[in-house]
Amino acid sequence: MEFANFTRADLRGACLQNAIMNDAVFIGADLRGGNMFLPGIGGVVARIGGDGADFGQASAKRVNLSQAKMSSGIALHTDLTNAILRGTRFANANLQSCNLTGADLHGADLTEVNLSGADLKGAVLTNALLTNANLRGANLSGAILDNTDISQADLTGAIIAQHFNNVQDILNSHRCWVTSGGTKGARADLFLHNLTDTVLEEIELSAANLRAAVLRNVNLAGSHLAMADLSFSDLRGAILTSADLRGTNFNRATLSDAHLLGAKLQSITIKGYHASSHCAANFSDATLIRADMTGVDLRGADMARCNLSHAILKGADLRGANLHWANLRGAILQDANLEGANLDQATLPA
Repeated sequence: MEFANFTRADLRGACLQNAIMNDAVFIGADLRGGNMFLPGIGGVVARIGGDGADFGQASAKRVNLSQAKMSSGIALHTDLTNAILRGTRFANANLQSCNLTGADLHGADLTEVNLSGADLKGAVLTNALLTNANLRGANLSGAILDNTDISQADLTGAIIAQHFNNVQDILNSHRCWVTSGGTKGARADLFLHNLTDTVLEEIELSAANLRAAVLRNVNLAGSHLAMADLSFSDLRGAILTSADLRGTNFNRATLSDAHLLGAKLQSITIKGYHASSHCAANFSDATLIRADMTGVDLRGADMARCNLSHAILKGADLRGANLHWANLRGAILQDANLEGANLDQATLPA
């Protein structure tokens, strides 16, 4: 069923277990519970069904279920990676152990939904309803939860960013680790740390682990982040001007409205015992909506499936960059160099 179009289709109670429906469209489809009534012996009417549509163990990557009705539906162990689920009504559905990595659940109704053990890494849950939702053991690292009330959800054992009190000690130890060549101190591990309001300007964080860290609107101007792991991190509105970002991993990071003017993003040379290798910046599956990347050097960068809509790439060097399936709608590419770039299936400015 890949790329099939089921817009506004009536699929109440349908069984779609183990189906392959990657990139299919179910906008406004009805996937709620369905009943059949059959005559029995002595005029007794027997009811069959009642459950919602069953997506159990289906492969539904990038499926579009926006505004669909899936109340009481079943999607156990279903792969919904990068699915578009904006405004979808899931009330009372069973999404246990679903893979919702990078899914867009903006405004979705998840009231009393079973999301226990679900993988929601990098998912967008802005304005979602989570009243009495079961998120026990769910992975919410890098998830965007703006205007979402999680106070009434069961988050027992869930993986979610939080504030820690030992950040300055970690930063001091990391600086010592870098300056001593690894003989003293320790590499910074700031996984899932909420660093909002932390002063990080011109700080040393090269090769640090900042995976799924919250750095929204943080000033990182002039900081050293070469080879750092910033995958799944929230860097919306962050100031990264003149920062050293060579070889940095931004896989699935959110950098909307970030400022990268003058940032160093070219490949970095890694010297080994017998040979040297080059490591380019990784922006695959990252969100860079309206990000200012004027004049940056992105030669050879991996920007596959990157959302660069309305990004400012004026004068940027994108030679040899991988922009496969990238979204460049509305992006400013004036004087940008795209020689040798992979633009296969990319959405280009009009």
